[in-house]
Amino acid sequence: MAREDIIRELLNERDDVVELQVQYTNGEVEDYNLLQSSAESVLDDIEWERVKEIELEYATGEEREVDFEELEDSDDDDDDEDNIDDEDEDDDDDEDNDVVFAEDEDEDDDEDDEDDEDDEDDEDV
Repeated sequence: MAREDIIRELLNERDDVVELQVQYTNGEVEDYNLLQSSAESVLDDIEWERVKEIELEYATGEEREVDFEELEDSDDDDDDEDNIDDEDEDDDDDEDNDVVFAEDEDEDDDEDDEDDEDDEDDEDV
């Protein structure tokens, strides 16, 4: 999810956000008062590709921080896990081949059954 979308989602969850503090990767900090500016104009003003973290402050004094560098690191870890899952999916393909082999065995059983019938016919004679 894009950085802007993450913050937009947080802003939509609660309507009591009063301040947004943006810290850029170069250490620069911008404070936005959401009581004086609309959330959309603030979001448009942010240079998203340079954002390191954003802190939201609520009317209750509660604060919530989003550290995008940590999020990206955890996303990288998730990608590694996805690769493991992809390997597991490949294993499933091998299991499908086993099913085909099992079908081949059934054909052999059918041939054995025919041989058994021939043996029974020989016994009747």
